[in-house]
Amino acid sequence: MAHIILPMNSFQAEEKLMDIFEKIKEAGGDGVEIRRELLTEADDLDEIGNQLTLLGLQCFYSAPCDLWLEDGCLNEAQLLTVLAEAEALGASLVKVNLGSYRKEACDMAEMKALLNRPFQLTVENNQTEAGGTLPPFTAFFQAAREYSLPVKMTFDLGNWKTCDEDSREAYASLKNEIAYLHLKDVRKRESGWASASLSHESMEFCREMARELTDVPLAPEYPLTDKKELKESIRLLRKAGESHVYY
Repeated sequence: MAHIILPMNSFQAEEKLMDIFEKIKEAGGDGVEIRRELLTEADDLDEIGNQLTLLGLQCFYSAPCDLWLEDGCLNEAQLLTVLAEAEALGASLVKVNLGSYRKEACDMAEMKALLNRPFQLTVENNQTEAGGTLPPFTAFFQAAREYSLPVKMTFDLGNWKTCDEDSREAYASLKNEIAYLHLKDVRKRESGWASASLSHESMEFCREMARELTDVPLAPEYPLTDKKELKESIRLLRKAGESHVYY
């Protein structure tokens, strides 16, 4: 059965981290996705990791950091910082953005030293043309297989829509690379795209993915405003991989 991971950005910004952790534990979640961009200078990574261990919660770490820079170079300096932070947290999975991958410009051999870590490194499709469309990902993972690099994918369901990509086509092409599923719908607003809870159609697709990717962690990445809503989202996703369930 897949684990349910709750991203920090699904909660209200003013909530204290420890309150979020305890709320997730009480609701039956399995872990937390710590978001680098939401941490403050006052947050101690070792202390956060210890709190999660005491609660028996897994730790995933997300950083808005590009793997590849616009010139095709590996973003090594920033990546080393992020990976050190992930180790301090005791994270079991780290996700970054793909960035500007181009087969002719990017040296995959440079990545080998970065992957000798006690966690799974993943790249996520975001809401940019370079890092959110299908062709760069298929090319990147083809190269990763050629170099036998154990990098995997965080597959964000809603972000494909923001880049006018077909999420089912993307899933069919990339499902063998997926190590983590971010599940949300998106709505277009004047300020840009906003995360939203899953529609009936999206939930059906989530069930299909969960049944195929039985051990891949699932994350509801949309606003969860109260304990009842949080608990119900966890319940629905935990059952998503079961073959015959009634809702």
